[in-house]
Amino acid sequence: MVSIGPKEAQEAEMILQNCTAYTQEVYSKAGALQGSRWLMLNITDEDILEDAKELIRVRMKPRR
Repeated sequence: MVSIGPKEAQEAEMILQNCTAYTQEVYSKAGALQGSRWLMLNITDEDILEDAKELIRVRMKPRR
């Protein structure tokens, strides 16, 4: 599961342009709940795994 909050939505949507059709579909079908989208990705291959990793990186805070 990957959670995309309202602060990360714009960056996530830019990343989604390079993601698999499956990941794009899951995102588009995930309804926003208080501005957040919860993506329940079924990781079945390396491409979807890489999509999930990229979307998780959006949520990570930079190290100081």
